[in-house]
Amino acid sequence: MSFTVSLSHRAREVCKSQCLDIDPAARFIFWDPGASVLIETPGRLLEGEYELGFMGAFSYIEGPANVQHVGSIGRYCSLAINQVIGQSEHATDLLSTHPILTNLKFDSPSEHHFRQKNADMLVQSRAAVEHLWATRYRPITIGNDVWIGEGAFVRRGVTIGDGAIIGARSVVMKDVPPYAIVAGSPAKVIRYRFTDAIIRQLLEIGWWRYDLAILEGVDFTDIDQAVDAMQHNLLAGGIDLLNPPIARIDAAGEVHYCRYCAATGMIHECDDDL
Repeated sequence: MSFTVSLSHRAREVCKSQCLDIDPAARFIFWDPGASVLIETPGRLLEGEYELGFMGAFSYIEGPANVQHVGSIGRYCSLAINQVIGQSEHATDLLSTHPILTNLKFDSPSEHHFRQKNADMLVQSRAAVEHLWATRYRPITIGNDVWIGEGAFVRRGVTIGDGAIIGARSVVMKDVPPYAIVAGSPAKVIRYRFTDAIIRQLLEIGWWRYDLAILEGVDFTDIDQAVDAMQHNLLAGGIDLLNPPIARIDAAGEVHYCRYCAATGMIHECDDDL
C-alpha cells in the first residue's frame, strides 16, 4: 500500500536554504519505506501529490498537481497547474475492470466470504495485473526543457523528449519526440519547434547538462546564432558540467544532502543534513 509524507517546517526551511521551494501542501507518495526522492536544486514544487524518482535543477511544478509513476523529470522543465500525470490504470482483459477482483477491499460481510472462497484466484488475478503494470506501464520519463501546459493528462509509460511542448488540456497517450509540439485528445504532433538540423545540434549540445556559462553571449531570440554561440563556448573551454546540490527526501519526510557527479552519474552521500 502507498502512503503520503509531508515535509516538516524545518525540512522545508532547510530545502529553501538551498533554493528548493517545497510548498507546505506538497505531499510525496511512497510505496516503500526505504525509498527516496531526489530533487536537484534550485527547484519548486507547489501544492499536490508527487510520486517521482528524480527532478532536475531549475524545474518546477505549479499546484495543484497529481503526479504519479514518474521515474524522472529533467532540468529546466515547466509544468503548469492542474497536471494529471501517471494515474493508475485498470486491466481490461479480466472478467471485470473493477479492482475488487485484485486488491480493493470494502470490508463488507459478503466480501469476506467471497475472498475466502476465491483466495487462489484473487492471487492469480493480482499477479496478472502486476505483470501488466511492470511490462506495459513503465515509469514516465520527462526530458529536459519540457513545457507542459495547464491541465494536461499524461498516461503511464509515456516518454516525453527533450524540448517538447505539451498543449494545455492535452491527453498524451504515447511518446512525444524531442522538440515536438503536441496538443489535443489524443495529443498529436502539431509541428516541431525547429528544423531537423537544429534539433540534432541541440540534442548533441545538451545545454542543460552544463552550468549557465554555456549561455554567455547567446542570443535567445535567434536559434541559429544560439546554437553557434553554445558550440563556440564549448570549444573555447571553461564550461563546467552542472553539479548542483541535491535534496534526498526519504519516506520519513527527512531531507538529506547529497551531490551528483555529472561526469560519472554517481550520487555521493553526505553526513550533514541539507
